[in-house]
Amino acid sequence: RVHQSAYECREACGTRRTSRRAQGLLGLSSRLAGTLAAYYTLPADLCYPLPSNMSLEEGALLEPMSVGVHAVHKVGRMPHAANVVVFGAGPVGLLTCAVAKGLGARKVIAIGACGPDLSSSARRGWRAALTSLRSLLADIQEARLAFAKEQGLIDDYYLPPKPQDGEAKADYPRRNAKEFCERFGFEERGPRGVDLVLDCSGASLFLFSSVYS
Repeated sequence: RVHQSAYECREACGTRRTSRRAQGLLGLSSRLAGTLAAYYTLPADLCYPLPSNMSLEEGALLEPMSVGVHAVHKVGRMPHAANVVVFGAGPVGLLTCAVAKGLGARKVIAIGACGPDLSSSARRGWRAALTSLRSLLADIQEARLAFAKEQGLIDDYYLPPKPQDGEAKADYPRRNAKEFCERFGFEERGPRGVDLVLDCSGASLFLFSSVYS
């Protein structure tokens, strides 16, 4: 929506004052084709030159890294020596873990729950959501989480159990959170409790699990 707003403002009036000042964000409209090409042109005032000591690969990480900084520091306001749990093991999730570690978290646990949002499936019924969730869990890349642990981005990781046949929709998140807390010794409150939970998965069922963690 933000991208489309910026595009329409330029198309309609030749300026971006309203969109840029109100949103503070800018991107490419979904109405533009070819944005996955190797090269494309952009107005100079929308571009930010990378310093000479930064590679293109490092520059590409700035946007997902900024999501982690915003989530941990500005929105979550993570306290020092906090226990942090991050749902989602994609680029944004792992970089969010790295930000939490860099800002002084005591323990960072990544939960491999990356994949598509299941909310639309859930609206079609728990059975459809269960099928989607099983496919999601089967695609989790444990090697990625192990690599993140070896590199010191996380302290440990957790792969959620599969839903059981006949398990009610409300029961799976509770069981998932209970097994997770028991494995890592987390308590409901106090210094051994979870201080900050961040969802980077977009999966509604795992969002419910984060509430019970």
